[in-house]
Amino acid sequence: MRVETLVLHSQQPRRLAEFWRDLLGYVVAPNYTSSVQLRDPEGHGPPLLIALGGARSGPGPVHMDLRPNHQAEVVAHALSLGATQVSSQETSWVVLADPDGNRFCVLQASSDYEKWRHETHLPYSESM
Repeated sequence: MRVETLVLHSQQPRRLAEFWRDLLGYVVAPNYTSSVQLRDPEGHGPPLLIALGGARSGPGPVHMDLRPNHQAEVVAHALSLGATQVSSQETSWVVLADPDGNRFCVLQASSDYEKWRHETHLPYSESM
């Protein structure tokens, strides 16, 4: 089994799709509803479906974690596209919200994470 699609709800699906398209480098894919489907052009990441949905208060119950090559660049890019910074805690990740308030984390850079894992002898395991 695999995750087929991640779905975000929005009152303005096209506007929110533009944000995620530009941040992730995804492309708009054919879709036969009023929703907007985005796909990773290289086929690595899961598709996103931005669907027309009702208003909500507070952050949603699901969020995405993004593992960039350069954290500060991705945070700056997201902010320039209309994201807002939610948390400025001194951790290895930055919590942001997209223009509709959906939270997402920009984690530490891949190279920094691998270095930390190696230094702490943290094994990678797919089992729980």
